[in-house]
Amino acid sequence: MKRIIFYLTSTIILASCSENKDSYNFVQKNIGTVPLDNVHVSFNGFKSAGGALYPGMTAYHQMVDKHGDIPEKVNVQWQRIKDGKNFNTTLKVKSELPQGHFHGDIIFLFNDDKVKLNWKKDL
Repeated sequence: MKRIIFYLTSTIILASCSENKDSYNFVQKNIGTVPLDNVHVSFNGFKSAGGALYPGMTAYHQMVDKHGDIPEKVNVQWQRIKDGKNFNTTLKVKSELPQGHFHGDIIFLFNDDKVKLNWKKDL
């Protein structure tokens, strides 16, 4: 009986700990009119896989949370294919999300020579 109570208590504690941890993915979407290349989001040693991102295309990077807590800021890089122009900017992330624990997608919307942050919580 003591083992069962210990097991149930341990399970409840572990389950509640996982609820208190943020879980998030990065989503990169080209909402612009020109193809982009070398699209990367990076923080604390993590760098998303780069590559081409054509208009309307979306790239998903799952379980980014395995690389650490939601970052305060990220570095975002991309290149416009038509003229080879490179872009590099820093975006605030954590302060732009809803208060409390976050479970969902952190979305980077690329519009030719600009990028903005959006998010979608899991239901």
